[in-house]
Amino acid sequence: MSAAGTPHPAMADLQLQLEQLLLASLDPAQVKPASEQLRTLLQQEQVEQRRLAYLLLAKQIVDGRQEEVRQLSAVLLRRKISKAMAVFDENQQKEFITSLVARFSQEPSASVRRAVVHLLASILRLATLQEAKRRELFSALSHMAMQNPSPGTDPQQLQQQVAAVSTFVAVAEACPDELVDYFDEFLTVFRHAFTCAAAGNELGTSALKGLRSLAEFAEEPDQQKKVCALVPNVMQIIAAAVQANEEDVATTGIQLIDDLLSNDNMAMKDGELLTVLDFLLKTVASRSDVDAGLRQQALSCIQWAAKQKPRVLCKSPTVVPAILDVLVAMGAEPDVQGGGPEDFEEDELTPHRIAAQCVDALAISLPSKYVFQPMLDRLTPFTQSTDILKKRAALVLLGIMSEGCEGVMRRKMKFFLPFVLESLRDQQPVIAASACICFGQFAEYLQPEIMLFQREALELLLLLLDNPSALVQQKACYALGVLFENMEAQDLEPVASEVVQRLVRTLHHTSCDKVREVCISAIGSAAAASGNGEEAPSNRPRAFDAFAPELFSLIGQIIKMPTGDVEGQNAGQAVCSPTTKARAIGVVGGLVQGTSEAAYAQELPGLMRLIMEQMIIDTSKDDDTGYAHDIRDEAFSCFSDVCIAMKDKFVVFLE
Repeated sequence: MSAAGTPHPAMADLQLQLEQLLLASLDPAQVKPASEQLRTLLQQEQVEQRRLAYLLLAKQIVDGRQEEVRQLSAVLLRRKISKAMAVFDENQQKEFITSLVARFSQEPSASVRRAVVHLLASILRLATLQEAKRRELFSALSHMAMQNPSPGTDPQQLQQQVAAVSTFVAVAEACPDELVDYFDEFLTVFRHAFTCAAAGNELGTSALKGLRSLAEFAEEPDQQKKVCALVPNVMQIIAAAVQANEEDVATTGIQLIDDLLSNDNMAMKDGELLTVLDFLLKTVASRSDVDAGLRQQALSCIQWAAKQKPRVLCKSPTVVPAILDVLVAMGAEPDVQGGGPEDFEEDELTPHRIAAQCVDALAISLPSKYVFQPMLDRLTPFTQSTDILKKRAALVLLGIMSEGCEGVMRRKMKFFLPFVLESLRDQQPVIAASACICFGQFAEYLQPEIMLFQREALELLLLLLDNPSALVQQKACYALGVLFENMEAQDLEPVASEVVQRLVRTLHHTSCDKVREVCISAIGSAAAASGNGEEAPSNRPRAFDAFAPELFSLIGQIIKMPTGDVEGQNAGQAVCSPTTKARAIGVVGGLVQGTSEAAYAQELPGLMRLIMEQMIIDTSKDDDTGYAHDIRDEAFSCFSDVCIAMKDKFVVFLE
């Protein structure tokens, strides 16, 4: 583009200076001074000088010899676009915009094209842009976006079309209110992009992103219907992306469907909703070769429907059974494609965890008759299988269902509880650990009937503390903790000695921080349970009094431990995770509640000071705010428990 109507005498020098500054800005050693000089150049006092600088910067976008210079020029001009357009005359504005649009089909660099796209989008969003110019630019971009490429079409034409659609997307993503009037134009462009198979999924992906933004502005019923009418096109894009292993495209498509489902203004008809859910189930969730994160996204839409539209799901005779079929199959999949169950993992997304999440949502949200018996029918063959993965699925999913289906499960425990108790004796660590998870869920949700089996379960769980598998020890401690929370003091008292001895031994011997954390919790739950008789005087001897000195000492040692990387700790230096330290602080309150005043009186003042010190130390750590919150939350929980136990005598800690 030309710099001005008449040649500026110093134009060549300024052009060279600008190019040199842009190049210098790309050099880490020169970026700071070069950026300062560029800022000065673009902020000159005289309007004519500023206009010339902006025009020359625009010229670099079109004619710059280096890709990096063209990209940087576009970025800089986008930041100053309001000021630049204010000093350009009408002809210069028109020539500037025309040159940018022309650059679409000529620019070989994708990064430069993206920069130009966002520059054009910023122009379209300008409140000061004349409406006639805005419409003219939209018209030019629409013409490019609405092309019908065929196989063998000039690559530059496809490139131009993709860039034009991307500009509409960029405008929609930050759409100001005044552009809502262009809703139909945007929708037409995105609808056309869905149909252009010759351009591959690149156009479809851009259109998906744009439609997500456009849906937010669909306030009129007619607009909402038009957006929902594109759902079949969206499903086609997702299906093609899944088939081509284009996870990012499929992810964007499912995100759009999720947006439409959760948008109160976009209420789908029941039939449309069931069609979408069936598609997600069969095309994405049921495929074991699809990325776990993508499958979780698909199932999250089904979970939403279970929570928000339970009647719609239950009215269909086929939808819930089809979902359960997929979830049971997923529950028996290996954690790693082609492998077996993992030995010890907590955080990774695996098929059986995703299945458990969805079963949990269904059990809580749908009437139990649609979930429990159909699931039991599907899982019963798994309980008799020798396949480890199928047994794990049966145990985990039975346990998960107990929240939501507790009413019917309490009445029918004879059909599945023997399998769970027998699995606690299994020699396979994964089966024993899964049985612990299952029984822990039962102990929480199948009250009070499950307590008829507390003695048998307690013996089996305590034996598992000697299992060499850290996974089994961890899950056994979890189940014990839940069981203790629901035991009466008189039931725990006869076994208190064995319980404490085994838990303390586990705490001493384990090198796994995750085991240490849940073991501490189990000790706290047992202690609190032994003091469940709230009417008993604080000076009456308790079952845990004999173990108080050792337990308080152990907890104090853990609270004093330095925190660090428990996976990479050096031999000989004991460290614990921040979570374990916080849990140890919280357990102090349970120990106080479970012991008499004579047992805790000597140790408690020192522990309270130690806890206060930890709160001060960790609140000052700017690098781990989450950890400081954990410490504070557990400390306040501890103070509350101690206050309840000590009553008026707690005042000594307030001074």
